[in-house]
Amino acid sequence: TVSVHIGQAGCQLGHAVWELYCLEHGVQADGRAGPWKACARETAESAFSRNGNRFTPRAVMCDTDPTVIDEVRHGAYRQLFAPDCLISHKEGAAGNYAVGRNAVGQAILPQVSQAVRRQAEACDRLEGLILYHSYGGGTGSGFTPLLMESLRNSYGRKTLLQMAVYPSPKLATGTVEPYNTVACLQACEPLSSGVILLDNEAMYGIIQKYFGGSMTSSDYTRANRLCAQLISSLTAGFRFSGEQNATLADISTNLIPYPRLIYLSPSYAPMRRSGYVESSDKRAASQQLVAEALSDENLFVKIAAKNKPFLAACMMFRGALSVSEGKSVLGRTWSDLFGRVKIAHNDQPPTRVPDTGIDVGPSALAVLSNTPAVVGKFRNLGRKFDSMFGQGAFLATYLANGYNRDQFVSAREHLSSIDQAYMESVDDPSVYDTPTASPGEQPRGPEQYRMKFSRPNGPGFHGPSLDGSGLNGPGYKSPGPRGPGSKSPGSKGAGPRYYEE
Repeated sequence: TVSVHIGQAGCQLGHAVWELYCLEHGVQADGRAGPWKACARETAESAFSRNGNRFTPRAVMCDTDPTVIDEVRHGAYRQLFAPDCLISHKEGAAGNYAVGRNAVGQAILPQVSQAVRRQAEACDRLEGLILYHSYGGGTGSGFTPLLMESLRNSYGRKTLLQMAVYPSPKLATGTVEPYNTVACLQACEPLSSGVILLDNEAMYGIIQKYFGGSMTSSDYTRANRLCAQLISSLTAGFRFSGEQNATLADISTNLIPYPRLIYLSPSYAPMRRSGYVESSDKRAASQQLVAEALSDENLFVKIAAKNKPFLAACMMFRGALSVSEGKSVLGRTWSDLFGRVKIAHNDQPPTRVPDTGIDVGPSALAVLSNTPAVVGKFRNLGRKFDSMFGQGAFLATYLANGYNRDQFVSAREHLSSIDQAYMESVDDPSVYDTPTASPGEQPRGPEQYRMKFSRPNGPGFHGPSLDGSGLNGPGYKSPGPRGPGSKSPGSKGAGPRYYEE
């Protein structure tokens, strides 16, 4: 497989992933084989390309902003990556989907596509590509679908798996994250073989519960290293030899029953801080491991999935706990909760990264599940999108960079169609019901936008114009001057100017 790390989130997550891969495969930070551990060809070359005694990751890191890539170029692993696989531009995407896709993204696309092609051609048998990115960032949301279109044209039916960081309202780094996420979801879905969601809000809860700290927006190092442990267990099946491994193709084949239902929720156990003492009772430790992996607290997506039916799941045991022991611990739970279950096991135990405060045990369990409970995240996203878009807020930069109002409405309709597709896949959709609006608030939807902002003589949405003259049609009211603490009509507090009939 070839890994492609896109944008700030993708590159920083990739740094933590390759830090762990180097320890697991016995590769030093400069790319040479470590003297303390035999570097077996069959395992190292699944993730690294080998030239004599040097190993280079089968990975490409790219960002429109040079800051993050420069950190890799001058960091501890500067000699590990191939220089032509570290790609940046002179200016960033300013946290905007339209800029990342239609402006600066176009500038780096040929160079990134060529770098991926070189890595793919160096593989003996390319199984697929894994793309690490965020939904909320400008490069992560805008450049990712642009690159996926190029990769899909070049590699046809090869697996394209996304490791996507989902934005969190508690740790939001940009106001327009709902716009970027909704647009990226629509653009990527026809091209993707599967999406593994990594939710910042869930990571916030995991760090608070298991490590007794808080995660600030300026320091994601611990969160990235927790994600790296999860990703290591998910990819162990095609990095290490074993009799019951799960390959990249197995994940998409077993977990996606219908083409639209591609959003997978991962969980991982154990979560341990340094100094934790395991139970000496092996069965008790196994029971605790399985119970933690199936709990909502260990999900990397903030959803309520406990005791709710799953469409499919893949349970990946790793280390000392065998599949038979795991099944005996699960009892009937796994067959009752999951529609279809893929059981995998790899003998390679987890590896601890020194001086991180994160410990590992002799065994680990990673669970990938396809559950309709994920629609709760999309409904929350839809409400935030509706709140901003219904007021015409922050649209000017999108419109100026080629993303028009009809595309906004189409992307919002697509988000609703994901919800509908998941609800049609279950017998009782009411099990997954979540509130659609705040108390006393009328829910909005794409049709309300079309009606509210339509001209009398033409269909579609016509919001604020770029020259600041208001709506492209009659009925514009100036919001008037605002002072400190003033409120927009119908809003809960001071906010951006908006347009109404």
